[in-house]
Amino acid sequence: PLGTPSALSAFSRSPGWELPLGVDEEGRSIAGSCRNLSGIVVGGVPGGGKSNWLTFALASLAQRDDIQWLLIDGKQGYDLEGLAGRAYRYISGEDAGDLETVRDALQDVQMLMRERLRNARELYGHANLWSAGPNRLHPGVVVVIDECQSYLDARSFPSKESKAVGAEIDAVVRDLVKRGRSAGIVVILSTQRPTADSIPTSTRDNCALRVCFSVRTREAATAVLGEFSTDSAASPIGAPTGVGVSSIEGVEVRFRSPFVSDKVVRERIRAASGFTANPLDLLCSAVLDLVDRAEIDSAESWQTDLQCSDTSRPGPAREPMDR
Repeated sequence: PLGTPSALSAFSRSPGWELPLGVDEEGRSIAGSCRNLSGIVVGGVPGGGKSNWLTFALASLAQRDDIQWLLIDGKQGYDLEGLAGRAYRYISGEDAGDLETVRDALQDVQMLMRERLRNARELYGHANLWSAGPNRLHPGVVVVIDECQSYLDARSFPSKESKAVGAEIDAVVRDLVKRGRSAGIVVILSTQRPTADSIPTSTRDNCALRVCFSVRTREAATAVLGEFSTDSAASPIGAPTGVGVSSIEGVEVRFRSPFVSDKVVRERIRAASGFTANPLDLLCSAVLDLVDRAEIDSAESWQTDLQCSDTSRPGPAREPMDR
């Protein structure tokens, strides 16, 4: 199965919060869960299958009304263009080269995370959104940063000012990966140049799901997967296009991801575009609902107090007013 490329002609609905990987060496469909985790690392050389898999995996979730996503193309290209119709925001081209634009978009997600964590029990009754289950009003939010080294590697910034903004982006990403899980936020960091600089080790170690397509060196594979044995049969070094390695229930497995044509993706996204909404707008609606309910409860409590008060006893005599 790994030696035979395949093309996907139609999508099936992904069960639960599973991100389909493809088929393993026995031809069985395998998937990695993004439920209750805050980070995913994806790496591989150009043309190795990384962008195709990202498109395949996200499009499989597109027809859920309890997920929203932000796409940032650090290469300033349009590799994820097919998914744009389902993204509440898509930053590509020259916009992706504007560090302030990228920083502000990520800070919006950070604000969403903070408000959800601060008001979790009032908003959805649990400290962890995954315990309540994401829904239309409180969706899971997936942040994809493709070619993340453009924003996380300090060597990418030519000036002092750009280094400062880059440091802000790095801090926000670290915060989202560290604390975003309970708020239902998942960050996908993707790179064709996997190193400890493009994906800082401390950030990678907080990413529970890791997917590595073909790389040239052990160091590159380690930057994505963490430590692994070069003697293992499940090695991404020199893997064919579309063949990757991931860890399922603690066991490293090889898989082949199917090729997905632009036509199939666009049809899938077009059918699901009506589900797209900015999660910050949804949060504002939820907070307003809380305020409205609190006002109603307060009014009902006030009326009950009036009805239950003892009016049989005379009130205190009013003191005469001085003229």
